[in-house]
Amino acid sequence: MSDTHRFTSTSCPPHQTDEIDLVTLLRSLWQQKLLIIGTMIAFVTIGVFYAFVIAKPRYEATVYLDEPFAGSLALLNEGRTLRPIQQLPNTASLTTNLKPYTPSEIFTYTKHFLGSDTLQQQQIRYVLDISKGDALPIQELQSNGWRIQAVPPAAKGRQLYRISAYAHTQQAAQDDLIHYLKLLQQYATDTLLDDSGSDTQLAIDNIQRTLQEQRVVAREQRQDQIARLKEALQIARAADLEQPQFTVAQAPGQDTLRPYIDGSALYARGIQALEAELKILETRQSDDAYIDSLREYEAQLRLLQAIRLDQLSDFMPYRLDGEMYVSDSPVSPKKFLILALAAILGAMTGTFLVLGRQFWRTHKG
Repeated sequence: MSDTHRFTSTSCPPHQTDEIDLVTLLRSLWQQKLLIIGTMIAFVTIGVFYAFVIAKPRYEATVYLDEPFAGSLALLNEGRTLRPIQQLPNTASLTTNLKPYTPSEIFTYTKHFLGSDTLQQQQIRYVLDISKGDALPIQELQSNGWRIQAVPPAAKGRQLYRISAYAHTQQAAQDDLIHYLKLLQQYATDTLLDDSGSDTQLAIDNIQRTLQEQRVVAREQRQDQIARLKEALQIARAADLEQPQFTVAQAPGQDTLRPYIDGSALYARGIQALEAELKILETRQSDDAYIDSLREYEAQLRLLQAIRLDQLSDFMPYRLDGEMYVSDSPVSPKKFLILALAAILGAMTGTFLVLGRQFWRTHKG
């Protein structure tokens, strides 16, 4: 009889055995549904406690930044040009040789500080009311990193940077974002004005050195001419040449005048002319009138010295694209999502407990 029973059991089709096991499993889950429901209730209770008691609400204030308009750079670019800004008679076009800033170059200063550690630390000091003289604990820096976010633009679309500030109230989020934008403006503008001032001062120094060198060269050339005239005067006196050695009745040709011009026959000018020219050169107080392009350099220097950067302290190195947006409701915690996940996790945990108990009983039996 036992052999017949054993034969009957082993000859059951495999799909019938699977159906029996599945039915047994579902029956076991139904019989212990209270355990599953209880586990779900426990997890949902924990989720409710976390979402409504432990987790603090976080509100978001967001703004988008873009390059400044070209028209807003007029005051900054005043005096900075590579094109002629003044035409002097019989001279070359006057420029300052300083390249004007473009909106993209200005916005580079803004992007340099967006999301930087410097602004992050200053922002956290402001939020936590920590003075500059006190050290900023690394724990505070790490635990408050969520308060400000700078998101770069996507590869496609407009090149807008999204800046978001998070706080536990709407007003705090708005105030924190305004403060961060002021910090961004301050640091970017200060760096920009420092670079612009350095460029301007370098151009001024170069022109001043050029003027100084030109005056030195002109003075040395005058001294050389004085030395040549003195030698020519000695020769003219020795030859007793009182008057120039060419007649006025016939205009001298270019070849005839060349020795008088290049200095090889200065003595032929005569004693009177040599003494008069020598007296003028020795008593001359300044050689500026005889320096080529000196007035143009002086005008360029005045243009550079007229550049005033102290009036740009309120300059905006970025542009707000649209208005600031403040969320009406907390962006976190997401209570519905927390409760849904808690219910799912509770159901899964209860199911695993039932399966574990069933497996233990089967294995033990």
